[in-house]
Amino acid sequence: MIENDDEAAQADAALARSKQRTTLYVSPALHRRFEKYVRAKRGRTNTSVVLEAVAAKRTETPEIISKAQVSAAAGNDLFPQDPRSVRYLGSGPVQIQIAPTYAQLQVLDRLTTEYGFEARATWIAPVLNAFLPGKKEVIPE
Repeated sequence: MIENDDEAAQADAALARSKQRTTLYVSPALHRRFEKYVRAKRGRTNTSVVLEAVAAKRTETPEIISKAQVSAAAGNDLFPQDPRSVRYLGSGPVQIQIAPTYAQLQVLDRLTTEYGFEARATWIAPVLNAFLPGKKEVIPE
């Protein structure tokens, strides 16, 4: 029994360290800022920058998300808005590949659920927009 528990603990530890490739989708402008930031300092990776941004903006994230909502299909008195039609600042068609550990990905997934989203990229793009230096994307007036 002890061997099985030890083997299970070792397997859990190995899984927590394993890399999990995932894709985020951002706007072309945000992608340029992201790439510039990654390249500005030796040792930065796509993953480290995303995790740095999420950690740095953790307390502000709900406010960032609420202010980043750009559009939604109009609802009316008969049909409510479709929440899937909402677009957020920083989101777009350009891919950013990250490779967090399984343990890091679990944290991102927990935050995704906590913020009420199904996809990580939905809230990470506005957080990156708020975090990265350079011209921030803003809601058009």
